[in-house]
Amino acid sequence: MLNSKQMKIVNSDEKSIFVVSGAGTGKTTVIYNRILHLLSKNIDSKSILAISFTRRTVNDLNLKFSFRADNPIVKTFHGLAFSHIGSHFSKALVDHSNELFSLFDVRELQNIVLKKGVLAFKNMTTKPLSSYNAILSKNDLFDYVDLEIEFLHLLKELKAKNTPLNSYSYIFIDESQDLSNIQVEILKHLVHSDTFICFVGDPDQSIYKFRGSAHNMVNHIIKTFGCSVYALDDTYRSTQSIINAANTLIKHNHHRFPKVLKAHRKEVGIIEFHQFNNTKKEADFVFSKIRHFLGQKHPQKDMIILVRNHFQATEIKRLLQSSYYLDIVCLSIHQSKGLEYRIVFIMGIEDKRPISRQELEEERRLFFVGMTRAKDILIMTSPTTNRIPKFVKESKVIVTKH
Repeated sequence: MLNSKQMKIVNSDEKSIFVVSGAGTGKTTVIYNRILHLLSKNIDSKSILAISFTRRTVNDLNLKFSFRADNPIVKTFHGLAFSHIGSHFSKALVDHSNELFSLFDVRELQNIVLKKGVLAFKNMTTKPLSSYNAILSKNDLFDYVDLEIEFLHLLKELKAKNTPLNSYSYIFIDESQDLSNIQVEILKHLVHSDTFICFVGDPDQSIYKFRGSAHNMVNHIIKTFGCSVYALDDTYRSTQSIINAANTLIKHNHHRFPKVLKAHRKEVGIIEFHQFNNTKKEADFVFSKIRHFLGQKHPQKDMIILVRNHFQATEIKRLLQSSYYLDIVCLSIHQSKGLEYRIVFIMGIEDKRPISRQELEEERRLFFVGMTRAKDILIMTSPTTNRIPKFVKESKVIVTKH
């Protein structure tokens, strides 16, 4: 059953809309039902395109439509680009796990990709970017930014020849807050005078600055495409205490869309924060909690450990690997985007070095994403007792020192 706000979006006949969809408010459900609504009106399924950033959402939507003969086109952004230009390339697509890029650390690669996307509009380069592109050229490779740039070039060429790629009459963009400038340009060329476009996203979950997304991307999209704005704020995922803490945290960010999540579930739930004076004691505590929950018959698949960076999980991984609890997954908070678990542990919580307000707000959004992965129980830990971390203070969670 759809709620009244979801139903209004599903039935909207406006050309361009932006759905501000909070964590757990049913954005995939809305996209699915809006597409079903179009198909019920005998709209050609091949004129309907849904784009997501994650293969998980793509697979989820494709599975939902698998019982139908008239499936819409559901792809990742890069999958869409490759489907149109892949035949033009003799080069191979590569990602950064390739050992050719071992000369660069993760942060350098992030900066290179960010610069590459931005400078594509300015026809400029930098020394690290030149070195990086030389590796690609020497090995006859291209990367995901090249893929987007080439797709944009193709769309511009088709438009110049007055044969635009205009087969999509209905376009849906999931996780729209994470769009880069190049991707927005691509969308501008995909949209024509008869296109209906529906953006879905949450500015409070904009956590991919290093990929080229901007904290004000939602405002930019709304202005660029002239979107009417709808809001989904009834969350069906997390319990009251978790949502209250997440709301209390994120309101410290400036220039937000005025949105307060409301928990549909009536259970209070559990949210805790524990401080220790070293990483070993922190890991021992989390390990004991995992054993406790397993003893209460909570399955391993219901639990997740989240960290800001993977090195923070070294000690807990050692404990898990020396036991039978190998199926408990440990992810970075970035990797957990879009997922949900009954029991979530967030480990290694400490204040970072002094950073700019913009960086601070992105870190706050990242912490908000981590918190809102939890459905029933959220346990947060810190390996230091020096002071209460800023975001924990802001969320007003009770602190326990060990």
